[in-house]
Amino acid sequence: TDSEIKSLKGNPVEVIENAKLLKSKKSMESKIMDPWSENSKYLIDLITYYFNYGKSDSIKFGRKNMYNDIQKSIYYAFLKAVGNEEEWMFSENQILLGKRIYEYVDDMVNNQDVNDQLKKIKGIIG
Repeated sequence: TDSEIKSLKGNPVEVIENAKLLKSKKSMESKIMDPWSENSKYLIDLITYYFNYGKSDSIKFGRKNMYNDIQKSIYYAFLKAVGNEEEWMFSENQILLGKRIYEYVDDMVNNQDVNDQLKKIKGIIG
């Protein structure tokens, strides 16, 4: 982390802001359990991105990085949790699974114990 902070570029205010963001990001990542599958990695990355960069950037991140039906269901639940419903872009099965996992994803977004929610969702998303 020290080497990352030393390598930051910009004026002093930008460097300080970016250093704070980097520290916050590392702190968030260290608190969340390691992924156990590609789908859990997608969910963990999406939630981490949300806490580090906010709603708008995490929506873009999620859209660019979903590669299978389960990840699309995770993305559906995430969109619903942050107040952006776009059902038209999902199949019926993706929506059904998304609704099933919505409660867990919503709790993660609302800063409940993310690891506790991940343990609960593990058997559903594989």
